Amino acid sequence: MAHHAESHKLARSAFADGPRLLADIGATHARLALETAPGEFGAVRVLRCDDFEGIVPLMRFYLADHSGVALNHAALAVANPIHGDRVRMT
Repeated sequence: MAHHAESHKLARSAFADGPRLLADIGATHARLALETAPGEFGAVRVLRCDDFEGIVPLMRFYLADHSGVALNHAALAVANPIHGDRVRMT
């Protein structure tokens, strides 16, 4: 019979296809993290949006610290008006 902590650890095993990038991008700050397993978050950073020309430079800056990480999934929450397929940080 598996120990409870052991079973819990198996339930929270790493994602087979790599971590998920999670970002909450507001008017003032962007909060980013990597979810490495269900409910397991690391590499949390809070960046000032004014320090970047847009989402792409902000993401590149964050991901530069994680160059060995293969990302296949991301979820972004953006507090901005969206027109069509374009998102522009204000």
